[in-house]
Amino acid sequence: MKLNLTERFLLLALDDKKGRFHIDSIALNHGLAGAALMKLSIIKKIDIQNKRVVVVDNTSTGIEYFDEILRKISASSKNRKVRFWVNRLGGKLRKLKYKVINKLIMQGVLKEERRKFLGLIPYTVYPASNKVPEEQLKTELLSTIRGEQEADLKDLALISLLEATKLIRVVF
Repeated sequence: MKLNLTERFLLLALDDKKGRFHIDSIALNHGLAGAALMKLSIIKKIDIQNKRVVVVDNTSTGIEYFDEILRKISASSKNRKVRFWVNRLGGKLRKLKYKVINKLIMQGVLKEERRKFLGLIPYTVYPASNKVPEEQLKTELLSTIRGEQEADLKDLALISLLEATKLIRVVF
């Protein structure tokens, strides 16, 4: 199963059994913003020039939420630093989180469960329905960290995101 960087990050941020996130929503949203920017950079839609994000190709990526982020960056009156975009997008990515979760549900990786706290307060969790993709991802990342396999750009980007959001300690 082919997962993009934001899906891989979100999958590792979720607790398999409890279906809750390992990190707070601010770190999660900033991590998702970083993942989206890294993905756009990997697919050559944006570039970093003089420490600023520059759109080099604003054609569609084929993924709605990446296109939305690309439009926001393109609409900016000037080229801004990566930190600006991580903060700006991180504050507005609540919808992105649920779009990615819904995509993982449709792929059969996660399932949605509604529960009640103290039998009164409803809340939703997203436990794993198929643990294979996450286990393969962890195995691949561990092999990269140990130097057992050649590191590719996607794995290095994901490892740096896990470190920046302090998820690396929880996942491994």
